[in-house]
Amino acid sequence: MSFYSWFYRSLFYFHLIISIFEFALTLTLIILVLHNPELFFQINHPDDEDWELISISYRIAILVLFLIGTIRTHYKPEFTGLELDFTMPTTPLSRKHKRYIPYHLLGDYRTENFGDKTCSAGSQCENRQLEHIFIFHFRGHNPQQRYFDILSSKNKKNIYIGFHQTNPSSAILIAHSDFMISTKYESTMIGHGVYFARSREGTDRKANRHGAFLCAEIYMGNVLRINPDQRNLYRGKNDWWEEYDTAYFCHTDPKLDEFCVKSPDQVLRWIVVIEKEFDERVNKYGLNIEFSDTKCGCF
Repeated sequence: MSFYSWFYRSLFYFHLIISIFEFALTLTLIILVLHNPELFFQINHPDDEDWELISISYRIAILVLFLIGTIRTHYKPEFTGLELDFTMPTTPLSRKHKRYIPYHLLGDYRTENFGDKTCSAGSQCENRQLEHIFIFHFRGHNPQQRYFDILSSKNKKNIYIGFHQTNPSSAILIAHSDFMISTKYESTMIGHGVYFARSREGTDRKANRHGAFLCAEIYMGNVLRINPDQRNLYRGKNDWWEEYDTAYFCHTDPKLDEFCVKSPDQVLRWIVVIEKEFDERVNKYGLNIEFSDTKCGCF
């Protein structure tokens, strides 16, 4: 086992210990609050020193929970193969950026062995969590029906899942800021906006850049339906912006539907996957073999 692999596993156990401690501390705090609610909600004037000590303990417990939350970290790729003139952003990650997912966790890489299976619900899965979609489903999975086939009663918040493919450099910039509006005539078939497909596979024929995938939750707003015979009616234009928030193109092949939103503000949150040739950390830390040397197939 390499040093990097050992280090990664040590980090994993460290976070496991923190999680256990956090759970125990939270459970203890809940029990104390349920047994002595007056101490938690009325601690300004305790009647005696014992009560004051307990109230201070509550405050310390809350502070410890907060500090534990700040210790938690998420996976970050070790980027390679980026453009020579690319400068890594120094600004914090966007609040919309949930996390990077290492590519080896994608459904494509799952072994289907016990402890490493994809989602048993398959195409019928109704889980809309972004991480679940990327990790437990194969390429080509459409997490939702075509937009206009979804009953409004089942989508009251008007949220739709979209996929975007670009190069790693652009994905990094998005992670540290936000999406940018596409305005070039040749790449805006249904008008100016931020473009998305219904599935990860659906981005392959549409993306001008490759090497990184984003899965996002998008507020659709008022949606313009564009049929195949209207395909280039809005190319290079933003005429529909005055009345609509989103343009949705219904392709003759439903799997190739695409849509664009007029404002990055409509993209609520996202996760990012950097492909294998641009991320060294997976191999360096032995993450790609973490399921091949487990005990009993799961531990």
